[in-house]
Amino acid sequence: MKGITERIGKIRPDIPWVEERLDPELVKLVRGYRRDERPKLYGLMEKYPDRRILVFKTREQAQTWLAGLRRPDPEKKAVPVDPGQADAFRETVERGKEKT
Repeated sequence: MKGITERIGKIRPDIPWVEERLDPELVKLVRGYRRDERPKLYGLMEKYPDRRILVFKTREQAQTWLAGLRRPDPEKKAVPVDPGQADAFRETVERGKEKT
């Protein structure tokens, strides 16, 4: 919530408007995420175990993973990823599910 409130009234390059006040719907979504939305996402992960799914618990984890990506080869459709990183994040997901 702190990040959301700190962005009120500030220009952001990712949206074409400036938030003038706190959006009640966004507040409700953020506050209820762990209770309402997160179980749905974990359910989808279990439903599709053959899919590679990365869950980042912090922005730092996401930035570290993104920094490890190489530029895509124009001849290939997929971006090469270090499989070890994906496995490490899947283990993090599994540990996170044990805590919920």
